[in-house]
Amino acid sequence: DAEKAFFMVADQDWGGLIRLGNAALPPLKLSLKDHSGWVRRSAVETIAAIKKPNEDALLNMLSDPNPRLRASAAQTLGRLRSVKAESKLIDLLSDQDNEVKLAAVNSLASLRSAAAVPKLRTLLNAPDLGMRCAVIDALSCSGDEKVVEDLVVLAEKDTWEVRRKAIIGLSLFPSKKSDAALVAALDDPDFQNRKTAAAALKKRSWKPADNYQKCMFNIADNNWDAIVAIGADARPALLLFVKNDNYLVRVLAVGMLGQCGGEQDLPVMVQMLNNDKEPNVREAAGFAIYRIGGAAGVAALAEACNKSDVPLVRRICLENIGKFKEINPQAIAAVISALADQNPGVRLAAATALGRLKCVAAVDQLAMLAKADKDSRVRRAAARALVRIGDNKAMAELNWLRMHSKDQDVKREAVRAFSK
Repeated sequence: DAEKAFFMVADQDWGGLIRLGNAALPPLKLSLKDHSGWVRRSAVETIAAIKKPNEDALLNMLSDPNPRLRASAAQTLGRLRSVKAESKLIDLLSDQDNEVKLAAVNSLASLRSAAAVPKLRTLLNAPDLGMRCAVIDALSCSGDEKVVEDLVVLAEKDTWEVRRKAIIGLSLFPSKKSDAALVAALDDPDFQNRKTAAAALKKRSWKPADNYQKCMFNIADNNWDAIVAIGADARPALLLFVKNDNYLVRVLAVGMLGQCGGEQDLPVMVQMLNNDKEPNVREAAGFAIYRIGGAAGVAALAEACNKSDVPLVRRICLENIGKFKEINPQAIAAVISALADQNPGVRLAAATALGRLKCVAAVDQLAMLAKADKDSRVRRAAARALVRIGDNKAMAELNWLRMHSKDQDVKREAVRAFSK
């Protein structure tokens, strides 16, 4: 039995250790020194369950003047699932000491006490967050369907911790009312709360009433690929989530909007491109504008590039303009003017875009950059752009660079143009 007990401790088979009885105590006492707090706590609870302390003595301790003893007795009675203690634990919900009340709430949750529901409800407005969360757990464990109304309210209004506890509680009461509350929680500001609500609905084999609900569910379930199939009907939900506090959600939402939306969504994308604090969101917004495409997409990027004081925004605009096959003269002018930008990253993006667009009108400016720009990366990008353009004028400039440039990277690009 001794070897078996050590094996069970290593396997963390706490239920088996309780059944083993006193033979399990030596390894459990050694576990009290374990580096893991969870193991130490489990060992204490298992030892308490094996020793089965005197229940009557513990019941008497609930009236002890020392609040620490009252709290300890309440905790232990909860672990023992003492039915005799239920009424006294309910009385302790009025105790002056907060720790005693908290211990009583947790123990009543272990007992799944329905009788405690009326008094537990009075603690839902307690100032202590930990107390409110524990009360919600106890109400959820009670099995009393009357608590659904309280959980519905809490799932909508309160801190994210309280909302999460309420959502978990609602998952234990299958009904139309709890279904509606879980659907409402699909747009909870907290990512994990949305995911918890989606998981509860999935477990119930819930079916969305329309494409809006379907989209909200897929976003909460982090199933973004499924949103593409919904198409334009996904727009209302996506427009809601582009304002989410979580920047990763904003990145994904604006990315999906680029696939499911249209020109009417360009103002939202431009606003995110110009004003969002997260660079990744701005990158996603710029690409979404490109995905919308058309003359309106090009015009939006060109205008943002001309007006923005933020180098990052100008660079993103130029990179996405360069992905189009054809653009209007106004956009071409915006890209060419960016070759004189003070920021080297912007100049590099402009040179690269003009090369991809095979813009013959920019050959002179690109040649000047390749010869004289202060940044070696910009010089190389300009030479590479000339190679992509490849007309007679560009080749003449590349020939000069091949013969006279002192920048080895530029010279290498020019040589490659002629080797082809």
